[in-house]
Order: sequence, then structure tokens, then C-alpha cells
Amino acid sequence: MRSHFVTLFISSFLFISPQLAAQDASIRISGTVYEASNEVTIPGAHVFLNGTTIGTITSKNGTFTLEDVPPGVYQLVIKFLGFHDYIAQIETELYSRELEVFLEENVYQMNDITVVSNNKEWQERYEIFEEYFLGTSKNAEDTEILNPEVLNFEMDPETRILTAEAYESLKIKNDALSYEIEFYLEEFSFDYREGTYSYFGYPVFSELESSRLSTNRKWTSNREETYNGSFQHFTTSLIHNKYDEEGFVIKTEMRVEQEEMSATENIPSDSTHLVNVSFGGGARYLSRDTVTVGDIFYQKDENTYVLKFQNFLNVTYTKEQESYEYRKWIDGKFAEKNPSHTKPQNSLLTLRDDSLLIDQSGLIHNPAGSYFGGYWAFERFSDLLPINYRPE
Repeated sequence: MRSHFVTLFISSFLFISPQLAAQDASIRISGTVYEASNEVTIPGAHVFLNGTTIGTITSKNGTFTLEDVPPGVYQLVIKFLGFHDYIAQIETELYSRELEVFLEENVYQMNDITVVSNNKEWQERYEIFEEYFLGTSKNAEDTEILNPEVLNFEMDPETRILTAEAYESLKIKNDALSYEIEFYLEEFSFDYREGTYSYFGYPVFSELESSRLSTNRKWTSNREETYNGSFQHFTTSLIHNKYDEEGFVIKTEMRVEQEEMSATENIPSDSTHLVNVSFGGGARYLSRDTVTVGDIFYQKDENTYVLKFQNFLNVTYTKEQESYEYRKWIDGKFAEKNPSHTKPQNSLLTLRDDSLLIDQSGLIHNPAGSYFGGYWAFERFSDLLPINYRPE
């Protein structure tokens, strides 16, 4: 049996749904992009709000306009080949005038970009990347990287860590959720020894269209099913104080290493004992009572929320059961396709930093500050929704 807590997931765009505002409260963000060296405007630059469906290309005069931006804090990303990226935090309440952005030229050395042919070694490494980046859920079966040839891989023989880089943006088509995604990969690594992975980058989404009513209904259904029980859904339910009626049961969890198990003072008195044979012979202790949410989640200011706790959060989503794909990810060939009893979706969360800061718009201020396990570790890029997604 594989450990439920195996994945480090780093992202600056994932998992939080916005506190939705009325459509007439949205704003327009506009500006002009220039070359810093001679102040000539740059046409054709990609301008978007990280993790959303809001993006555009600068005009022949270097101007851009982003329409219908809901209130909140966003990362404005501007990319153009041959120039350094521009990434800035935009708070809609403070936005009052058009932006002037100056891009610095990026001088590449010849060895900065290496194109690797599609040989056997590359293919083996790409299959690892595809599994841990796109995932193995039902959505992953209908998600495809359209230009995998832009990827290069390196393996450190001592650490057994595989890394990937892309010299162009990844073009990804998700037919399950009806999105085309342009993803600027900044970092990917997979640790063979620990079974952990991480990636970081900037996506912008475009919705696919269909004239068939049945196709649109399927896409809507798939999006809602993907959203339900996700970390995005969980955090939204905390913001709106509806986690209970939305189906989330939140408990604390503690883990004790095998060598510490003989010390009875390490065992919480208000817990039930969960034996986890995959946890190095150690044990898990789950609180009997649910968490008082006010002790772990609170509003810092008008736009920002704080998630702060010790050890682990054990979160069960009671309204959906584990999928066969998830059971196969956990149990491998021993997974039953149609078991007599299934369990509700269960996830784990722990913090690397002191707390996790979350903006109402969907921006995670410290995206590398958390680890996910269980169902949230199983869900990956093919299960990603834009932060401005609105369940119908």
C-alpha cells in the first residue's frame, strides 16, 4: 500500500476559489508594454492574470486591456520572448490608472537552451513527468500536452531527482473540463527515493466551445464533479462559513515515528489510533472531535484569510466517494474496481510555513508553504480549475 501523504505540491495559482462578487463590481485593467532600453512599445506580448481565464495579447501599439476582473488581489504576468518576465501583484481596490510596464531584455547564452531528441531515455522521463504533472484521474485520460517536444529533462544520479524545464510554454488541452491552457513551467522535480514531486508555473485558461448541448452539459458536470471536495471547494467553504453543510469534516491528526511510539506521553489523550503500516512502522493519531474552525482559520483583513494549525489537518469530504482511479493510485494492482464498500474522499494538509495566506480572489501568498496528501495529492494539473471558476 502506498502512503497517502506523498506529494509536495507547489503552485502560485491553485486551489482557492474567489469570494464571488457581483458582476457589476468588476473592473478593467489596462496599460502599455515597452522595451526598457529605448521605450519602444512591444506588440504581441502575453498579458494575463495568473491562474484565471483573463488574458490577452498586446496590440501593435503595445497596449492591453483585461476586462471583467472581479475584486481581489492577482498576479499580473507579462511574458515576451527575449525579455525578462514581468510579474506584479495587482489589488483591484488600489488600481486607479493605466499601467506602464517596461520589460528588460534577456540575453541568452547559446547553452541556455538545449533541444533533446525524442529518444528512449527522453520518452521514459517524459512518461514520469506526464504521470506526476497531469495525474492519473479520469480527467487525465482526456488531457494532453500538445507540444511535449519543448521539454528537457535532467537526472541527478546522486540524489535521484528528476527535473524538467520547457523552453516554450506548454500547450495543454483538457477535453474533460473544456479548457485550453497555456502553462509557463518554471520548475518541476520528482524525487524517486521519496516519491514526492513539486512544480511551479503560471497558467492562463481559455474555454473550449461546442455547439452541441450534450457536450456542454458534460463539461459542466465534469467541472462541478472536479470542484466538489477539492481544496478550492474546501477553502471557499471556510471563507463562507459553510464547510459543515458543504460536507467537510475537519479533524486534527498527529504522527508518531516508530522509535517514539513507546513514549506514551507522545500519544494524544483525545485521539483514536490509526495504524498506518506504510508510515515507516509508525502510527497516526486522529482526534475524536472535529476542529473548531475559528481556531485554525480567520480573516486577517478585508481581503486576506489565514489558515494556521499544528501537525496535520485530516479533511473528509462526505458527499463523494473515492474513485477507482484513486484506489488504483493507492493500492496499485490490488485495487478493486467495484468494491462492496467505498470510503468518502479523505485528504491531508500540513504546513511548511507558519501559516497559509489566502486572498479572496484566489491568490495564495506563500504557495510553497504547504504539503498535500490523500485525495488532494492525487488531484493534479488535469484536475485544475481557474481561480475565477464559478460553480453553476
